[in-house]
Amino acid sequence: MIASELISYDIPPLKLSDTGAKALDWMEEFKTSELPVVDENSYVGLISESEVLDRNNVDDTIESYNLTFKNPSALENQHLFEIISVIVENDIDILPVVDQNEHYLGLITTKKSFNTFLKLLR
Repeated sequence: MIASELISYDIPPLKLSDTGAKALDWMEEFKTSELPVVDENSYVGLISESEVLDRNNVDDTIESYNLTFKNPSALENQHLFEIISVIVENDIDILPVVDQNEHYLGLITTKKSFNTFLKLLR
């Protein structure tokens, strides 16, 4: 099983022009503590709930945050075992999937990756 086969399109990425308020709303809606951020179709990194809350002004755009984004990702052809390793090492709920040119393709949820792993064990 490879990353491209595990992609979920249920959680959209944020854009640099989106606000912290939108990020918090989506994090609550999708029950995650981080979301991917894209610029055009290029993956920038993950923004966490704590980074948004630390800002003190949720109406600011993500672009104005001047963050050094944590940017774990999986290449579209990476194996499930590598995906789980990246998720655990980075302690994240979601893992963005990119192509060779760092173009954002979608994301893998921790739940889906672990459920897939368990099915392989059966």
